[in-house]
Amino acid sequence: MKDLVTIGVLARRTGRGEQATFAVRKQGSFFEALNDVAKTLSIRLQFFAPSDVSVRTRTVRGYSLSQGRYIPRTIPLPGVVYDRYFAGRLSRLPRYLRVRRAMEAQGVIFVNSLPASKLAVHNLLKQTHLAPHLPETKPLTSTKSLLEFIDKHPMVYLKPISGARGWGILRVERSGRSTYTYRGHILGQPASGTVRGRRTLANLLRPLTSRTPYLMQQGIDLLQMERGLADVRTVVQKDGEGVWQVTGMAFRVGAPHSVTSNIHTGGTVRPVDEELWGRVTQLALQFAVELERQLGALGELGLDFGVDRSGRIWFIETNTRPGRYIFHLLGDLPTRRVALRRPLEYARFLATRYRRKEDPPWLDQPESPPGCPPAPETGSSST
Repeated sequence: MKDLVTIGVLARRTGRGEQATFAVRKQGSFFEALNDVAKTLSIRLQFFAPSDVSVRTRTVRGYSLSQGRYIPRTIPLPGVVYDRYFAGRLSRLPRYLRVRRAMEAQGVIFVNSLPASKLAVHNLLKQTHLAPHLPETKPLTSTKSLLEFIDKHPMVYLKPISGARGWGILRVERSGRSTYTYRGHILGQPASGTVRGRRTLANLLRPLTSRTPYLMQQGIDLLQMERGLADVRTVVQKDGEGVWQVTGMAFRVGAPHSVTSNIHTGGTVRPVDEELWGRVTQLALQFAVELERQLGALGELGLDFGVDRSGRIWFIETNTRPGRYIFHLLGDLPTRRVALRRPLEYARFLATRYRRKEDPPWLDQPESPPGCPPAPETGSSST
């Protein structure tokens, strides 16, 4: 029987004490499934929010999940943490970043490094051998830079640098010398139409240069399926020995007339054929290795690849907190279960490896009273 290991899960919490829940941003069922899998691996999950951490006393007000209820208990800082925190609002980010960095300074290991913006990831990767797979991407700094970029590329995507779930994306296409069609969102509002003249286009898009930072990305003539744009979401994870594996992938097919393939904006999924699976797998593993080299320690990634009409594969973006919903939509429950197991197996690998190396005091200590330092190491328990 494996020793019982405690792994922290950093996430957003609402409510306190017996009223607490971490079922925020539809993560409730995910955490319940994750907790069930953890039990089969002799892992005890402790959920906590940034406000639950006391770096001074090296303790966490953690919550264990039992029969749908989150039960509070104060524990020592967990040695390994699976970060599933989604800020939702920018005002929540400073505290989250401050707490996470303070925990890292105390020796806590996170399964994934902090996420980087789309533009930062692109700028790092364009210096590597993977650059040929990157569409040209630049920051949107002015209407002048935008017009110059559109002169170079007949189709351009404008994206919030830190956006997610397809929010705020606008596609602009040039036809002829001075006719432009656009579709998507401008400042959160649906927008579509045709304009003539560079000045008219500049006036239309000027609001994007003065608020949320945007990037400009070369548009790819993507494959279409069922009248929707299609890209390949690939989930890449480290296994219980710390080795990168492709867990699964699927075509994400956008709704007709949508400028993205995002499931949250009306898209669906379709299986990937064997030939493309092999090509994407080879490329995805290369990207995982390179991203980890550039960004720091990683344990799982959602990698989005586009395939153009000539069959060329392009890297679109990465997500360091990938979901598993594509496998649910495919009806592929075994792969979904593997996708749940792997980050836990990797977290356990990290915890046990460091225990063998230096026997740190984070693995399965007795519970400490609130506000007190952790108890001395007494060895791990088993079931």
